Amino acid sequence: MFNQLLALCTHFRRDARAIWAPGHCVLCRAGAPPGRDLCAGCLADLPTIGCGCPRCGLPLAGVRDDPQGTAVPCGRCLRGSPAFDSVFAAFEYTDPVAWLVQQLKFRRRLALARLLGELLAEHLAEYLAAGRSSGAGG
Repeated sequence: MFNQLLALCTHFRRDARAIWAPGHCVLCRAGAPPGRDLCAGCLADLPTIGCGCPRCGLPLAGVRDDPQGTAVPCGRCLRGSPAFDSVFAAFEYTDPVAWLVQQLKFRRRLALARLLGELLAEHLAEYLAAGRSSGAGG
């Protein structure tokens, strides 16, 4: 009973916020869908990684796949493996993504943690649904 009441309160609070305080894009201040702090235009403009090294996540200049269809590591990782097995990166660390991360870290804009977490989760779900299990993502 308590969990149902808590869930009801949570949904009411979220729905009330959407009605009384419609969302605004954190980048351009245009209207944004409820619960999403980015407008469609800014979301489309985020710098995704097309093809990245499956170990370090750095963007690669072109598609580099071996005959089995797995991504080939970059030259730096081939020369010396990093201390970790793989990386998943949803976006390149350039503006506006770098600005969002810096606002979260250094300006304590904690609401951006939800936005960045949701974007990462969405990209990771797409990546895994595509049948890939390691690498930079994109």
